[in-house]
Amino acid sequence: MRRAIARTMRRVRPPSALALLLAGLLAAGPGAAEETAPATDGQGARAQDARPGAGTPAGVPPGADSGGGTDDSAAARFRVSGSIGVFHGRQEASAASIYPAEGRIGEAATVSRKTHLVLRLASPGLVSAVADVQSDRRPYAGDFNRVNQLYAGIDVSDTLKLRIGKQRVLWGRGFVFVPTDFVNPPLDPSGLDLAKVGVPALSFDYLGADWSLTGLLRRERGRLDSAGLKFSPSLVSGVDLDLIYYHAPSIGNAAAVSFGIDAEQHLSPRLSGLVLFGGAAVHTRARYPAAVEQAGAGGGALLLPGDAGRRGRHVSWLAGATYQASSSLILLGELYRIGDAYAAHDNRRVLEALADRGSARQLSSLPWLSHLSYGRNQRRYLNLSVNQGSLTEGRHRITDTLGVELAMLRSLDDDSGMTSFALICNYWDRTEITLRSFFPRGGRATEFGTSPYKWHAELGVRIGF
Repeated sequence: MRRAIARTMRRVRPPSALALLLAGLLAAGPGAAEETAPATDGQGARAQDARPGAGTPAGVPPGADSGGGTDDSAAARFRVSGSIGVFHGRQEASAASIYPAEGRIGEAATVSRKTHLVLRLASPGLVSAVADVQSDRRPYAGDFNRVNQLYAGIDVSDTLKLRIGKQRVLWGRGFVFVPTDFVNPPLDPSGLDLAKVGVPALSFDYLGADWSLTGLLRRERGRLDSAGLKFSPSLVSGVDLDLIYYHAPSIGNAAAVSFGIDAEQHLSPRLSGLVLFGGAAVHTRARYPAAVEQAGAGGGALLLPGDAGRRGRHVSWLAGATYQASSSLILLGELYRIGDAYAAHDNRRVLEALADRGSARQLSSLPWLSHLSYGRNQRRYLNLSVNQGSLTEGRHRITDTLGVELAMLRSLDDDSGMTSFALICNYWDRTEITLRSFFPRGGRATEFGTSPYKWHAELGVRIGF
């Protein structure tokens, strides 16, 4: 059964909420930096064997070997691998959008385009390098060109690896929110931009006989002022455990624990295919600005963003599970709470002001736009996903290489949410074609109800080499 799970997970491809969650489950393996796991299309990483200790790298492009492009043969000194993806999207603007720059309310549809390129250079047991760049054109978010990751690594010995540059460091498990990840820019759970943006840092991985240690030194405010350690002991078979400490000016002192448990091995043989995972973290400075009331010109009260960094004990947690229901069907779910996010009533008051178009209240509330992020504004969320990796097995090439994914993210504070649906075709070798759609839902002053679009559909082609 374990081999069947591993074979199935290697067939499942990246571009969905579901796939990204599975990739996140393996973040605790030896080697925290994402050297073999840059996001290959801006939408996430390939699904993996979610069993603790599986150790399969995430984010390998279609057709690439599971070792991230390395070749141990004597003839191959260097090898270049990667992927390029081009995505074309259309969306209908939402009249409830809180984004004043939208300017297209009432039009049938607008167009977005995205190009994403990942290159990897590797020499077995010596050096490696990764470049991950993205160029987007989006009518509601503007155009931008971005370097997601650009770093080099060297294997000092069989047990010590160093990396320097802009890199994504994986500390913990989760999809839309990872409570133990204090380092990386957070993901966008709306699904439109799940590119894994890294941070400039120097990191190392040291691999012991039954443990690993990862260290990180990074720039946060113009100087090397942030550092952390992750200790991952392998005490019990079928259990992954991470103990994390991190310090940075933005969050103060932070401590966390992350885990993954093979339920079949430790709870009951009847629970074959079930993996439990989760994490909890505490930090001493808030990442979210406080909501401050101020008297308005007309006598009404304004709710403005105050300073972030207020001191206290801010506790966040996540609990989730994956279940391998059959050889190609995977069910995923996670519940999480963000300790320093906005209370439901504060969030509602901000959104009501931003949705009041053309009013003085809206203009005074515009600074909130830089602080709002879907799936992270409020405190409690539920995420559910279903992945059918292939419609059939051994019947017909078309249905054997066609997968379906369905995901739902819901705020438990205001009952708004986002539903996504995707078709993934891997008919041609090293090529993946995806058709993905997103449908926000919610009232006028709810988190997802104020999305800039009523629906978004995206057709993408990614080629690995």
